[in-house]
Amino acid sequence: KLELLRYQLNPHFLFNSLNAASNLALRGDGEQTSDLLAKLSRFLRFSLDNSPNEKSTLQNDLMVMQEYLEIEAIRFGQRLRVDWHIEAETQNILVPSFLVQPLIENVIKHALVSSKETTVLTIQSMIRGSYLLLTVKDNGPLRSLEPLNSGQGIGIKNIKKRLGLFYDKNYELNMKINEPHGLIVEIKLPLG
Repeated sequence: KLELLRYQLNPHFLFNSLNAASNLALRGDGEQTSDLLAKLSRFLRFSLDNSPNEKSTLQNDLMVMQEYLEIEAIRFGQRLRVDWHIEAETQNILVPSFLVQPLIENVIKHALVSSKETTVLTIQSMIRGSYLLLTVKDNGPLRSLEPLNSGQGIGIKNIKKRLGLFYDKNYELNMKINEPHGLIVEIKLPLG
């Protein structure tokens, strides 16, 4: 099941990244084309080397997400701003590989692509008691959870399935609107 979920994560990202590299090359920007392709290569290498059946440290997972977001920043420029708030003591905690990627993909797909405004994506990690709390929030156009609750949230469904396979029922995934608009997703995982 985890292997099948893995292959649902990346096709649009890969297609869009290769198109962006092609456009950069056509404009004659060899340095940025090379940079984008190197980042894409590292991201894909991590994807191939890390099985969804295993966990990686939060630090490794977020480093790959940083590469991913740097690729998207090449595509979108100043329209994407990422704020990282990662507590140092959370970095060595083991989490399922690519845990927050579907959430980031949703922000790119539903907030950044559909808006001309700057999208602010905030990624946070902290320890609360005996749990790791991961938060991903954006200022996108979403004003209601209805689209996510009506079956359109494939990324959220994939995360819930993966968390269920790793943690049974010993986790929480909560969503709310980031007033006045946007989405906040909180994932609470046991430390042990």
